[in-house]
Amino acid sequence: MQATAKFTLDRPYFEEAFAEWLGHRSRFRRFQRHVGVGMCAVGLVLAVAMPTILTSALIFAAIGVFEVGHFYWYRARWIRQRLAVRGDEPRWVEMTFDESGIQTNGPTASGHMQWRGLHELLPTERGLFIRLGDSMSIYVPGSAVTPSKADILTLAQASKHGAT
Repeated sequence: MQATAKFTLDRPYFEEAFAEWLGHRSRFRRFQRHVGVGMCAVGLVLAVAMPTILTSALIFAAIGVFEVGHFYWYRARWIRQRLAVRGDEPRWVEMTFDESGIQTNGPTASGHMQWRGLHELLPTERGLFIRLGDSMSIYVPGSAVTPSKADILTLAQASKHGAT
């Protein structure tokens, strides 16, 4: 059995990769917006309920606004940095998944990774993370995988158990 994936490293790819990373790989950043909104709410409640501590209430609200703004600034910067690396040249990646592992090809590099060398395969709602180590992963959009991401998971499981 074999599965393939071909995708372009463009803005929609990085936006999807960030959204999926946020929900499945991020430890703390996924809560940043919620903490910011919560701090704004606490600040407003304090301002209305206890006008004597208006300065403290405004500080809470300001920190909340900062946290929410910082989240969106970080997201935009993260995507912008990845797009800047590729320049004007479109970058694509082609991956082939089979019993021996993952073969990757792109405009600047190619290689082969064996299944046993991977840390984890983490399926998400819209794709799949291939974890190479603790902080390094590759996002593969599910829409780019033929026939399906379930076949990739089956290949990985079969290779780990010695079946081919």
